[in-house]
Amino acid sequence: MRFAMPNHPFDFEIPDAWVEGIDLTRARAAGGAYRARGEATIVALHVIEPPRRNPWVPLDWRGFSRGRFITVLTRMLADQEIDPVPAFALPRPEHPPFPYDYRLADGYHRFFASVAAGFTHLPCDVLRPVD
Repeated sequence: MRFAMPNHPFDFEIPDAWVEGIDLTRARAAGGAYRARGEATIVALHVIEPPRRNPWVPLDWRGFSRGRFITVLTRMLADQEIDPVPAFALPRPEHPPFPYDYRLADGYHRFFASVAAGFTHLPCDVLRPVD
């Protein structure tokens, strides 16, 4: 199954067998983000730089761990509390313009599962700006 990225010119794919039987059309939580454990800053997905995996981390499918992805996705859809994603606020240079305000320090599966679940925002624990 393919999922369009918010504000990005590409999409990503999750094997159909991974999401078989999971209702991705259910109503989403108010505010457009999964329910976070503790304090979190709710950040629009389109202002977060898409996380990348190092090429030496193949896991089960293109950088994803099947078990981790399914666990995160089903917990989101069941409205269970999940830790917010640590993120760095990025400096805003004038030249060249940079389209993102945040970079994730972790949370690869939470970012992509949020997109797959239809959320528009991601709960983040915003850390100090990157120099």
